[in-house]
Amino acid sequence: MDAEKQAKKKYYKWSEEDVDNALTAFRKNQLELNECCRQFNVAKATFKRRLSDSNKHIKGSTKRAGVITTLPAELEADLVEHVLRLEACFFGITRRDVMNLAYQLVEKNKIYHRFNNTLQRAGKKWYYNLMWQKPHLKDVCQIVTNTLRAVRNAPG
Repeated sequence: MDAEKQAKKKYYKWSEEDVDNALTAFRKNQLELNECCRQFNVAKATFKRRLSDSNKHIKGSTKRAGVITTLPAELEADLVEHVLRLEACFFGITRRDVMNLAYQLVEKNKIYHRFNNTLQRAGKKWYYNLMWQKPHLKDVCQIVTNTLRAVRNAPG
């Protein structure tokens, strides 16, 4: 595919409301499938997938792009909170520490994962995806706290 065709492609130009209205109109037999897609600016493949609820992770008109994370949202929030708490206590948190914590969390909660079982840690792609979703963690995980910084920043 040449660059011009690729530049013209438009993904995710529909809203949740568009899909919801299209699904409602189709289910009430007000419009045909192709007409629903055209009128509400929803891709035909997306509309069919939402109509049949064949997407494992997304139901109805919910809009979601990107990789589906291994950790559920509440466990991911717990992990982020734990990392921030450790940093507040001046424990130096590295990338490897976060990856190890994520592995331990999925193993403890018996969640299916594709993490590395021999190294017992999450992968770099998972880590960088987490950093992309939670940009405030980047500063925390890059700086390893040394004793001088801990003494300088200690209260009182």
